[in-house]
Amino acid sequence: MRFLIKYITLILLFPLIVSAQTGTPLIPVKFEFYKVLGAGEAGVGINGSFNNWGNNPDGSGSNKHVIPMNNVGNNLWETTVSMQSGLYEYKFVTYTVGASGDTTVSSWITDPLNSNFGGPYNNSRVNAADPMIYYLQPMNQTSSNNRLPDISAKISWADNSAINLSSLKLLIDNVPVQNPAQYFDSTSRSISYTPPEPMTFAQHTAEIYVENNSGASADLQTTFKIVNEIVSAPYTFVFDPKSPNVKLIGKVNKVEIKGTFNNLGADPMAGPDSDGLYKYTVPLNIGVQNFYQFIINGGQYINDPDNPIMEKDFGTLAIKHVDPYPHCEIESPRQGQLFTPGASLTVNAQIIESDSNYAIDKNSLKIYLDDNPVSVASVDSVDRGLEITSGSFSITGGRHQLKLQAADTAGVPTEEIITFGAYASNTGFHYVDEDGDDNGPGKYTYPSFSPAGSADIKGIDINSDASGDSLLFTVSMAAVSDYTRLGFEIVNSLEGSPVTAPDKASVQIPDAAGKGIFFIITPSNSAQKSSYVNKVYTNLQLTSSSDSIIINQDAEISGVFRFAIPLSVIESAAGSFSKGWYFLAYSYLGNSSGGWKVSSGNGGSLFSEQPNIYDAAFFYNNFIEKRDLSNFNFSFNYGGSRYVKLASNERGVLFIRPEDISSNIVSKPYVHILTDGGDIRWGDSVRVYVSNSDSTVTSGILGVNSHDYNLNFVNDTAYADIVLSEGENELTASVNYGAGLTS
Repeated sequence: MRFLIKYITLILLFPLIVSAQTGTPLIPVKFEFYKVLGAGEAGVGINGSFNNWGNNPDGSGSNKHVIPMNNVGNNLWETTVSMQSGLYEYKFVTYTVGASGDTTVSSWITDPLNSNFGGPYNNSRVNAADPMIYYLQPMNQTSSNNRLPDISAKISWADNSAINLSSLKLLIDNVPVQNPAQYFDSTSRSISYTPPEPMTFAQHTAEIYVENNSGASADLQTTFKIVNEIVSAPYTFVFDPKSPNVKLIGKVNKVEIKGTFNNLGADPMAGPDSDGLYKYTVPLNIGVQNFYQFIINGGQYINDPDNPIMEKDFGTLAIKHVDPYPHCEIESPRQGQLFTPGASLTVNAQIIESDSNYAIDKNSLKIYLDDNPVSVASVDSVDRGLEITSGSFSITGGRHQLKLQAADTAGVPTEEIITFGAYASNTGFHYVDEDGDDNGPGKYTYPSFSPAGSADIKGIDINSDASGDSLLFTVSMAAVSDYTRLGFEIVNSLEGSPVTAPDKASVQIPDAAGKGIFFIITPSNSAQKSSYVNKVYTNLQLTSSSDSIIINQDAEISGVFRFAIPLSVIESAAGSFSKGWYFLAYSYLGNSSGGWKVSSGNGGSLFSEQPNIYDAAFFYNNFIEKRDLSNFNFSFNYGGSRYVKLASNERGVLFIRPEDISSNIVSKPYVHILTDGGDIRWGDSVRVYVSNSDSTVTSGILGVNSHDYNLNFVNDTAYADIVLSEGENELTASVNYGAGLTS
């Protein structure tokens, strides 16, 4: 497996080609490398066959004698190694320094400026000679859209020698450059030349020739292309510790990334940000496959759990495609953020250039709150874009939409829309979903039989009734049709492996069996109802239904679902709500036969792994939602079958506590019948134990069919010896609390 091979390179870097002539003069070879140090790293160095790979002369020492490099500014590291003539292999390294002064290598990196590398470990190679030419740029067999490229190289010679500048030749497409010596710097031993006119869009060659004062010569040629297209563009790698696909033991303290783009080094990722993400941005060549892995806490190497694209060796791949659109990112307020009515807000946002690198047109900037213009107070330049701040404004209660619009100087537009809410305290739980995110993995459209927006969740509100006995749900939709379906789950734990959701949703969710309830909501008067909608189930096979759910009659007119679930129904499956439960909700389409498979004409496919849901609640970032809903893979691709998972907090699931919903629930004592039901008994007498969560409650009632038994609680527990009737018996335990309330 590929990652094992890469790991072995950290241990077994031995010289493969070494040819040194004893007694010959030394040749200074200057190495350069751009590198940002990771956390805990002391410096950058170089190891190679010229220093026995940092080991002792007898091979011992395990790379403890690195040749250090100097940071000459802006993370550019340099060092000069004097070596005898011969062919050497080497790699750059990052290292730490122990108390004894010995170095410990933390990563090995192929020289990104040297096109001469190979072998099983991709070691870089340099041929030290008198004279010698190396680091010739542009590198051989590369492409660029820069029509005025810097044609450069380093030239060196032995300490007891010199070069003959009159012999120096620089040829561009076999045409000599006049007086090339004027472009040579003897101090840095380098030559640098920029063509006076833009080069044509074609393949080109550059060749350098030089002799020393003894007549020995060196010659090096490179072939490169100048293309009229975007060759490379920034690509942002993202690691999400909260992803349901991440299986790590312990806390994530540091994340690094290694890949072909950084020569399999270990670059630190920035984070976590406000969404818990770690990010790393680097230019990638367009359309080129880039292998990469994440390094967690300095030692655990993992593939990207949220990227289903793999190579044949099952390593994850990143492929950069040209993005012609600029991008808006509203940094505050955040998607789904909640405030109190009357709060004063300002908008902070960035607009980043497209891969075409057209500047952002400052005159195009517009901000709207609920379609009303908001003033732009300041505009500042940032890397590849603009940062803007709005004037302050106060917000009223309810759900709000914030829209940012801009365009670049080529007229290419961009827009970002977020939603947020303002609610008074003690008005229940409120979740605000993004507008227009009802496109599944990103490209789903609606079939002709269901109107647009009929699977777009706009918000979920949860409260309790006055007695605290039921949860009251209000789910706002952009539209509701006969075909609208909402899958809901409430469970007490996310432990265990997710299982496939019912009704052709084609996503994996926490298993409700023994943990909670699942139900599917649709309009009560829908002509497309199937037999298992609007019922509470305690498993995902939909074989165990306990209660029907009454839905408001005007759902299709109002675009809002309203319904209630008794707490006793949920508690009988999920246990006490005293510490909280996990809530999950998603939308899809269905008819009288069940869930609808999104067709290829609407952005889906025939394969079972492709999800059929249009929207998922309990994400607070649209990028994360779309990334999670795109994390599926067909069985015939590398990596095998993979389903979308909605199975971790704030990633399609949300942990909600009683105090998030209502004080009526917080103050309510929770009553549990401790004796298991469902048993068949041959005798009619049984002792039943009951507990309650409030030590101030000392009495209660255990109802058995139509007969009541008194309960006297001692240390929160009571029992009653009851007599059963022949056949099925129903037991109900209750206690009184507060001002005439019952639990």
